[in-house]
Amino acid sequence: MSIVTSSTSPVSSSAGTQVERTTGGGGVGKSDFLRLLTEQLRHQDPLNPMEDKDMMAQLAQFSALEETQAMRTSLDKLAAGDQMAQGASFLGKSVTGTTPPTFDAYGSAVAGQAITGVVTGASFRDGQVYLKVGTTEMPMTYVTSIETVP
Repeated sequence: MSIVTSSTSPVSSSAGTQVERTTGGGGVGKSDFLRLLTEQLRHQDPLNPMEDKDMMAQLAQFSALEETQAMRTSLDKLAAGDQMAQGASFLGKSVTGTTPPTFDAYGSAVAGQAITGVVTGASFRDGQVYLKVGTTEMPMTYVTSIETVP
């Protein structure tokens, strides 16, 4: 489970204006950057406009931000594929593990159910690999032992 916090905070531009910035735990995003640049251009002094080199530097930063975001997306996909390959390597093997703990109606933690059996499938959701053992799915991270089936 991941927790994302969101907040707004004022960001000052070099022109002295303030723009509300929304962060989802990851800092300034593409839309925040464009909003700030637009506000700077809108409120610049016509007698002393932003210099070309300053504009080019900001555009280069924007380009670097886009490239970094694209690289992160590619790395996330690569990591997901690697995790799925690890899950596929469990197919046909006998595993022992537990299901994740749950909570009862009163909010008390209930220990996970012990599972032993042959892995018949693997799926990827919510950022992790689930192994199908019988009719139950358990996260791959809850496997405690693996054996080759004779």
